[in-house]
Amino acid sequence: VVFGELGKSEAFAQRLWARHPFKLSLPIDVAVDAFRMEDLKKHAHDYPYFYAGIGTLVDGGGWMMAKFEETVKMQGRDDCMKAEEVEEQLAKGTVALNSAGFFIQPLAVICNSLLEVLQLPIWLNVYITAEGKTLSAPPHTDKQDVIAVQTQGSKRWRVFAPPPPGEKGAPPP
Repeated sequence: VVFGELGKSEAFAQRLWARHPFKLSLPIDVAVDAFRMEDLKKHAHDYPYFYAGIGTLVDGGGWMMAKFEETVKMQGRDDCMKAEEVEEQLAKGTVALNSAGFFIQPLAVICNSLLEVLQLPIWLNVYITAEGKTLSAPPHTDKQDVIAVQTQGSKRWRVFAPPPPGEKGAPPP
């Protein structure tokens, strides 16, 4: 409903989308509990580990993404993720399931709904951070427009305008 209304809004399309950062600070009913750890446990076997990563903080305030396959013993196994591996990897950092909407059916439904409303290609990533972690990623700028939807737990989100083109390496204030 929320995305449908945004998609129909001429003001949103002409003045906000892809032009200014924004944050909706209200619960979106369809998002709350839309995908939880229990769901990941049910669907992990549908997701190829090859696309997963582990995001870790590095000295100096940076962030680095390592391939999931390099952090897990891969000998004698098939190519799909195991839920217990995700839980083990959470101790190292944030687990990223890149392009999860292509592989996990309940997430594909969300992608198709957004595609219909926004009429734009949709890539749905899942980021899982262990409970109690105070920082999962340092301030950064993504190269594409992002719709971040929190489905479980809590997190403080701060949204900034991107830096001027000549200052792309500088983090937001």
